[in-house]
Amino acid sequence: MAYWHEAPQDTGGWTFLPGEGGRVAAIFRGTDVRKAPFQGHFLRYEGTGEAQASFFSAWRKNSEGWFELWPLNPMLATSSQEAKQLFQPLLPQIENGSLDAQFERRPYQPPVTPHLVKEIEHATHVAMARIVQYPDGHYSVGYLVYAPNGQYLPASTPSLSSDRDYEWGITYETDDDHDPLLTLADDLGSAEEIAEIELNRFVAADGTIKQRP
Repeated sequence: MAYWHEAPQDTGGWTFLPGEGGRVAAIFRGTDVRKAPFQGHFLRYEGTGEAQASFFSAWRKNSEGWFELWPLNPMLATSSQEAKQLFQPLLPQIENGSLDAQFERRPYQPPVTPHLVKEIEHATHVAMARIVQYPDGHYSVGYLVYAPNGQYLPASTPSLSSDRDYEWGITYETDDDHDPLLTLADDLGSAEEIAEIELNRFVAADGTIKQRP
């Protein structure tokens, strides 16, 4: 199949920032936001400078000075409160390295980010598909629509006009339980094909999306 749909990956869980003067963050993630428990690991800063400021740099794709510590016995939690009960007692020993033998140490790997390849605008309505490509060669399609305020999850895009009652929003395909799905493709031609099909479908299903002049 040249294009297909998947549930979003690595979308569930929680991130606990380093405390004041600390250099360790705790992160709990899963492979599906709908499925707990989530597995936890630590992220420790061993560089120079203030750890909390560097933490935000790490999420902006700067991995310098950060290392992951993965428990040899998985640390699993079904709620943020349970996660705190698991990791907070360990923070002092994680900070001073006395528990390192109980963890697998890995260099921090910044999240894989795609780059924008093409935007496809709908012919009659203010809506667009954005095609991005990942380093592994696969493509993904995202969708934006210009609709009445609050109707969709707001998207950060250049303002189209001074409309007060309209804003850009994000939409997507869903499964039978109305949970979001990613639109993926093997090649650019397939991505363009499914982008036009789904973009037309979204516009046809919602008569409030703004028409082009």
